[in-house]
Amino acid sequence: MLLLAGCERPPVDSVQHGYRGTGMLNVYNPRTLETQIPANQPPEAIPSAPDDGPRAKDIYKNVQVLGDLSVGAFTRHMLSITQWIAPNEGCAYCHNVENRPTTRSTRRSWPAA
Repeated sequence: MLLLAGCERPPVDSVQHGYRGTGMLNVYNPRTLETQIPANQPPEAIPSAPDDGPRAKDIYKNVQVLGDLSVGAFTRHMLSITQWIAPNEGCAYCHNVENRPTTRSTRRSWPAA
């Protein structure tokens, strides 16, 4: 008798993302997908902030991408990211909240897509 603990029993479904031959393939199990859907729902959207006032790049240090947003819109965007990505860990999941000098970037490196 042969026992494979790392495999799931059929049926499985695969969906190709990207160009052919790039290996960008997701494999789903329809039986377990139904139980994962409730755990992967986005949080409620935060109401929009007015776009007037100072820009985030003028108030915060090292804002390279979202610097043209107003401070209110920037804060709303950061709170939305925190609610979606790390609701339990908070800002410290991505940022150095203790403001200690580091030799590395204070943000986490995201895997290449």
